[in-house]
Amino acid sequence: MNVNLKLLGKNLHRLRVAAQMSQEELASAAGISRNMYIRYESGLSCPPLDKLLQIAELLDTTIGLLLTDCTVHTRYIAADQGFSLLVRKYLGLSYVSKKVIMHEIKLLRELEDGVYR
Repeated sequence: MNVNLKLLGKNLHRLRVAAQMSQEELASAAGISRNMYIRYESGLSCPPLDKLLQIAELLDTTIGLLLTDCTVHTRYIAADQGFSLLVRKYLGLSYVSKKVIMHEIKLLRELEDGVYR
């Protein structure tokens, strides 16, 4: 399989920016030099499979999405990233805060179902 390095680089850049990570932060987390990561993001080089998998995990995506033109799925990716962030924030809350949120969700569902119309 031939890898479209320019497309890979574009996807790496877009997802890294969406994750609010610098090139240095991502490279460090992946255990590679910043210069090597810049080569990947610039479309000059392709990471070995193990590093590509590690980078995909750091960017909360899959190798498949890194290697394909996923601009069609941008809305879904953004929604998924937003949901992942929401879940992480929710998991960090206290028990009482979680109960309040669940109560609010219940009220919103009832509102949607027309209970409060």
